[in-house]
Amino acid sequence: MGGTRWSLKEIQYLKEWYRKKKSAEIAKELNRPKSSVRMQASKIGMTRKISPWTREDDRFIRRYYLIESNIDLAKRLGRNRHGVRTRARMLGVARKQSGINWSEAEKKIKRRYGKIDTEIISKMLNIPVRAIRRRASLMGIAIISKRWTKKEDEILRKQYKWGKAAALAKELGRSLASIHKRANILGLSRKEKAWSSEDDETIKNLYGTAGPNAIAERLQRSIQSIYNRAHILGVKRV
Repeated sequence: MGGTRWSLKEIQYLKEWYRKKKSAEIAKELNRPKSSVRMQASKIGMTRKISPWTREDDRFIRRYYLIESNIDLAKRLGRNRHGVRTRARMLGVARKQSGINWSEAEKKIKRRYGKIDTEIISKMLNIPVRAIRRRASLMGIAIISKRWTKKEDEILRKQYKWGKAAALAKELGRSLASIHKRANILGLSRKEKAWSSEDDETIKNLYGTAGPNAIAERLQRSIQSIYNRAHILGVKRV
């Protein structure tokens, strides 16, 4: 039930038992994370004496403090933001004032994550790779890496040089970035035609409106190469 909308029956149970039972007990009874129980209780105005910080709480803060605001963390833990900040300080966890606008960054991460290398996204957004990966995990779009099989490697060796990365990604159930990365590990390469002034003009004129996918199809190049070239040209999407 974790991650699903709270039913009226669950909310009624929470109202009846929140001040009488521990969050862990309620979480077990409702088959939900303890943080979800606390957050829901906060939403419906349920309060009680502040419970001691648990190891689970501390692990949560250590994992997400650098990429989540105190307000968001407080909601997820069912505590107030001042308590979160104080606890983080006690744990020796500190964040730099990065000024990252995550609401805007998330849109761009969602559009590109898994399609191009995370390192390139990092350079585009000026956000650390680790922070992007953690954010992708929170957004539910993180890619679980699976071991490459001998059969997959053989398919890659046969078809990659013909420039069918997109088709390979679909066939193997992997991201484009994963295809290119594995090809590099296997020492595979394919001849890329030189960039012409006309190609560059097409990217400059269309990158902000048509997007990399349309340009890749028009120029008969990979989406990865379009992102790379746009980065070199200093062209950004609006």
